[in-house]
Amino acid sequence: MNKLRDWLRSLGESNVMHHFYVYAAFVALMVSFGTATYRGFSENRLKQQKLNFETQIETLDAVQSSLKDLTTFVTQQRQRLQESQSTLAAYKAEQEKLKPIVEADRKTADAILEFQAARTSAGVWTERAIAFFLGVASSFLASLLLSLLVRKQA
Repeated sequence: MNKLRDWLRSLGESNVMHHFYVYAAFVALMVSFGTATYRGFSENRLKQQKLNFETQIETLDAVQSSLKDLTTFVTQQRQRLQESQSTLAAYKAEQEKLKPIVEADRKTADAILEFQAARTSAGVWTERAIAFFLGVASSFLASLLLSLLVRKQA
């Protein structure tokens, strides 16, 4: 133990002890700076985690809201589809009720159109014959008038 004291005294008297104190102070300063930096980093990390959790919670709330909107949309579309289906069923039932009437009316309309076509085709030949004979008669009358007019002038 005495030797250690003697050695420390000799160091205290020399420049080496001064360098030791400078290095010790430097190491203490670095440890203090490292500790402060680590605390700041830890606090910053905790803040980021808190912000990250808050961001995730906000994102989850937005997703939940979107899902609620989607559920509402799907419910409305389902209701519209059911209304369309019931309307279509009503139209089909009405079509089945009106089908015999339409078929009967179609047969009647076809018969009337056939009768009209037959009557029109027969009437066409009659009209053509009358027009032909009127044309011949008018030509004959014009020739007669022209010959009378020529004789009267001569």
